[in-house]
Amino acid sequence: MLPGKLAWLGLSLAASLAAGSASAQVSPTGERQEAPFTVGAGGSAFTPDFNDGVMLGVTFWADYRPGFIARHAGGLSIAGELRDLNYRRSASQTNLREDTYTAGVQYEWQRFWSVRPYGRAMGGIGTIDFPSTSTYNHDSRGIGSFSGGADFRLYQNVWLRADYEYQYWPGLFSRNLHPQGVTVGVLYDFRARRPDF
Repeated sequence: MLPGKLAWLGLSLAASLAAGSASAQVSPTGERQEAPFTVGAGGSAFTPDFNDGVMLGVTFWADYRPGFIARHAGGLSIAGELRDLNYRRSASQTNLREDTYTAGVQYEWQRFWSVRPYGRAMGGIGTIDFPSTSTYNHDSRGIGSFSGGADFRLYQNVWLRADYEYQYWPGLFSRNLHPQGVTVGVLYDFRARRPDF
């Protein structure tokens, strides 16, 4: 499946850039090097808006804050997300699946007691597999999503993320779909610890 291959290519690229950025920076003695990346993964529970059930899946996050954004826009960063809802299908919809590949902007408010609240707006591609009596059982289209939540420090650069997301899939089956759900997962923040962000 082409979007799946693109997803793994994107994650590999993000990891390579993070490693390269960390090794290329020079820090004074006693100060840790940093890369402007946060990456993570979690488990999702979503209502796909195709049936009345709740589907389970996995989500991958990557946030990128280059220096010019950090200097001029505080908590603003570029965010990317991949999600595969592929588990806990109903008996009547054995092949139902929703995948999303989105990118956009995230704003992270100042941390309070090792908590980082955030909001994000993203757009991208959604693909869906669904039961059908004809040859039409797959579709894809441009989608939008809005989400918010908070990151909680677990230990040093390791964070717990709790996220709620609402999606908009236009014009599918003569109507619009509105999948929504929650994701809980773990992040690793390559940025050095700082008092603000």
